[in-house]
Amino acid sequence: MNAQAHLIIGTTASAKPNGWKINLAAIAGALIPDLSLYVPSVYYLFIVGVSPGIVFGQMYFSDQWQSIFSVDNSFFRVGDHRRSGLLFQE
Repeated sequence: MNAQAHLIIGTTASAKPNGWKINLAAIAGALIPDLSLYVPSVYYLFIVGVSPGIVFGQMYFSDQWQSIFSVDNSFFRVGDHRRSGLLFQE
């Protein structure tokens, strides 16, 4: 998972000069696939107070977190394939 790549590629591909609505949608669309990382990370780092080394060195690689990432990433992949099918249907 590379959140920075989602932001850079999504915004570069979709953003328009002086098009703040489109740009905001591009940024939101780039952030959504990584919400499952942001939400628990923010919770454990800033609310619970767990150190970044534990959050990203241990918890990130735990079976529980990885199972969450695999489900939501699969969900977006299925959506991508369906949108592609709709775009290229005859």
